[in-house]
Amino acid sequence: MIEALAPVFAGPLDFARHWLELAEAPEPLPRRPIALSTLLEEEVQRPLMARHEARYPGGDRRAALSMWTQYYCAQYLLSHLGAWLLLGRMLPFRPDDIAVLVLEDGTPDGFRLPHLGAVAEGPVDLEPLIREHLAPLFQSLQRHHRIAPRVLWTNAAVRVSAALNLARQQPDVPPLRLLEAEALLAKPCWRDGSPNPLHGTQSRVEVEGEMVLRRRVCCLRYMLPGIAGCGATCPIKEGQSAKPLPLLKSA
Repeated sequence: MIEALAPVFAGPLDFARHWLELAEAPEPLPRRPIALSTLLEEEVQRPLMARHEARYPGGDRRAALSMWTQYYCAQYLLSHLGAWLLLGRMLPFRPDDIAVLVLEDGTPDGFRLPHLGAVAEGPVDLEPLIREHLAPLFQSLQRHHRIAPRVLWTNAAVRVSAALNLARQQPDVPPLRLLEAEALLAKPCWRDGSPNPLHGTQSRVEVEGEMVLRRRVCCLRYMLPGIAGCGATCPIKEGQSAKPLPLLKSA
């Protein structure tokens, strides 16, 4: 674990200490780094996604891809937004600067960074975290795999919400940083007037007397053998089941 980032991976994220490593770290097997700029290429991306899909014999291809992005978004957004919210540190995030750590089965398992970025002295524009990293990745996935963009952006929005919820539990997070991160979900347009695809992807609903943040588009995970549904946060009945589909043996 990178000691300077230890507060980000304390408490509920203690299990995720391996998500970030520096470039000089020894390459641990069985995961290997792939530059994000390279991962955007179809000839690299397709075999990777095929290996990940093989984890779910008989599962839906779109659901497997959606699940891949859920892992990815959790690792990227909880670490990068967490570093900003808790430490005021902007970690490297651009495709040419960051490598994705990938397991043998194609599943993402964190990121390799060239350095630790810098601690910001004042307000920071967080839009580039989304527009210069997730946007090109999602565009590539849509182009090569024909998955609905709304599914991908909702997966990302859920992880932004998770990062915010974790930060709100910490007493020393500056309110201004919370406001800047909350704006990623709250504002309908980016600074240049283009639509913000994170906006409006979730809504608050009452379920059995409690308010729940529910997705407006299903992530499809219930279509994967061995994976339970999302419960009350899913917008469709099938995805609310906690009972997973039975596992199938691969041919």
